[in-house]
Amino acid sequence: MNTALEEPGHETGRPSLWDRVREWLATWMAVFPPDEILRDGLTRRFALRCCNWLWPLEATVRRLIIAAALACVPAKLVPAPSQPGPRKPHKSSSPRGASFHIVSIRGGGASRIVSPSARAAARPERHLPFPSDALLRLGAPRPHPGVGMVGRRDNPLRRRGRIRPSDPDYGTPASEADYANCSDLLFGSPKERKPPPERGPDVCHRMYFRIPLESDDSEWRRIEKEWERILPAPGLAARIAALAIVLDSPEPHIHRLARRLAAEPGLAALLRATPPPLLRKPKCDHFGPQVDEDLVMLAHLAAQPPDTS
Repeated sequence: MNTALEEPGHETGRPSLWDRVREWLATWMAVFPPDEILRDGLTRRFALRCCNWLWPLEATVRRLIIAAALACVPAKLVPAPSQPGPRKPHKSSSPRGASFHIVSIRGGGASRIVSPSARAAARPERHLPFPSDALLRLGAPRPHPGVGMVGRRDNPLRRRGRIRPSDPDYGTPASEADYANCSDLLFGSPKERKPPPERGPDVCHRMYFRIPLESDDSEWRRIEKEWERILPAPGLAARIAALAIVLDSPEPHIHRLARRLAAEPGLAALLRATPPPLLRKPKCDHFGPQVDEDLVMLAHLAAQPPDTS
């Protein structure tokens, strides 16, 4: 298995994990350029698809940096400069509104408490929330402040009322063959079915009628318009630009994390004890895998100690 320290495969003849992440990032940046996202925004549907490929790449890079920092020898690390000089301008003109966080421990710094009402008033319409990486939520959870009950704004993508079989998004109607196969699986083939028990004359036969409901396309059209609504997405543009900067030069991030691991002895054990990453996507996300599914798991295994049993 390729380790996290491998650069383009000269010895093995296979691309390393770094190269695979760079290839996927270049592929998707051609579809989602950060400059265009910052200028034009994204629809809710395309923003969800953007998060689908961005989350695995970010999770893979975090674990590759952790694996490389754990492999560094503390005695050979160059000490950090006391007064860092001016940073060199990046070649790309992409937005740089957010930095790339590798590890975040809860309670490590002063937290700013924002009430839910102020947060809802500041951003009445936003994209679907996407779960964050487990490395950004290490440590014990913070206690929630005692905030009173605040009315939460309903998600505009949530259906109001029951869905009807005649709605366009209910699903394709099953054919007679599907119903026959389903009944055979549940009740057996017609030859194996038992005849119904005979009813006495005193048993009244009940008849049930199903009243067909007319389809109301207004709710389906409203949800479809909400999916196609264009909203500003500066956060996504900044995350893509920050990931591109890290992949362009990962050595400073590796050395910075290695110095932190040397200064905090318990951080390495905490990182190794982190369980494998698990992405819980939103329920309304029906997109398939956008990148290689083994990238995150291989990067997680690279950061684990070798099995010497």
